[in-house]
Amino acid sequence: MPDPMSDPEPVEDSTRSRRTRVPQDPDGRDWLTVTSPLLPDADRLCDDVRTILDSNWVTNQGTYARKLEEALADYLDVDRALLITNATIALEMSFLEAIRVPKAQEPAEVIVPAYSFPATWNLFFENPRFKAVFVDIGDDFRVDPAAVEAAITERTQAIVAVHTYGFLCDHAALATLAHTHDLTLIYDAAHAFGVRENGVPVGVLGDLNIFSFHATKVYNTLEGGAITGEPALLERLFRRRNFGLSKEEQSCFGTNGKVDEIRAAVGLLNLEQVDQAIRARARVSEHYLEALPAAGLDMLRLFPDDLRKPGVRHNHSYFPVRVRPEARLSRDEVLDALKHDDILARRYFYPTPTTSNLYNIDPDSLPRTKAASLDTLCLPIHHRMTPADCDHVVSSLCRALRD
Repeated sequence: MPDPMSDPEPVEDSTRSRRTRVPQDPDGRDWLTVTSPLLPDADRLCDDVRTILDSNWVTNQGTYARKLEEALADYLDVDRALLITNATIALEMSFLEAIRVPKAQEPAEVIVPAYSFPATWNLFFENPRFKAVFVDIGDDFRVDPAAVEAAITERTQAIVAVHTYGFLCDHAALATLAHTHDLTLIYDAAHAFGVRENGVPVGVLGDLNIFSFHATKVYNTLEGGAITGEPALLERLFRRRNFGLSKEEQSCFGTNGKVDEIRAAVGLLNLEQVDQAIRARARVSEHYLEALPAAGLDMLRLFPDDLRKPGVRHNHSYFPVRVRPEARLSRDEVLDALKHDDILARRYFYPTPTTSNLYNIDPDSLPRTKAASLDTLCLPIHHRMTPADCDHVVSSLCRALRD
């Protein structure tokens, strides 16, 4: 597959900034947002929409959806990619299909990091088949394999791990644990589209791997997702995606996980330009990695070793920083200072089970998750940002954090 860093052309004119009008903002300000959707050329999309409408076939595994599945499998370097209406449905389908329930009919324990978006574990709290067992992360946001090992019991049936910010989990350690204890290994790869390490694509690592194609992601179909993984599981999920039907007969339980033709058309057009978008994001990441230390902002912890890790094709989906305890402002105060300058950074991830009253856990039992939830900020990074935009963010941080 092509290397995005080899394409010299950005997806848009990198000298022209693009701001966003937030619908909920009563003041009508134009914001520099934490991300910006990758969008197809309007004229080409309109041509595709006309073709779709003329065909009179707008959903139910149409021509565009089939083409997109083939194109995604090729791009992700996997044998098969199953297109799903959104990543939350993809996660829930995967859990229901792949996680075994013990014969005693007691809940299956599922080990999951507590530092993620709630979609990763919501089903485990709404379905009596499952019991979530939260474990801590390391200082690099990845799930801690030692914590996973310590949490395994005779009731454990699966490990659900998250490639947070596109930083790949310690797959060797997790795969060894899964194999040793006969556990299903599922990766929430919502942040990791196109990432690979030492030539190995992320989509082949787990028994199942779930991608998000939401508009906030590096690659999107406006709303959407996909599943890759073991062929037998994917074949069963293919039926589950369509209510469990096979040749008009119901062979299993299922849901409506199909993708319509118009979103598939968006996906095909966006796939043509995602490599250029990743290259543009990489330029923003490098700008920050150079400019923030040069500005003396040592009260922010950066992650150059992860963003520049040798052998890793990163997608630069996020640019996380951690506000050190000695900083003159808290993370939330820094967030407010950025908003004053029309910059919408985000608290990814907050809340977590350690900072929400929905979960009956001791927050101090997951100290690294709790700390990250309270001190991590994701700065704007997307393909439409200019060097001036980056400097605006750095200048705003300097005003907030330097005396």
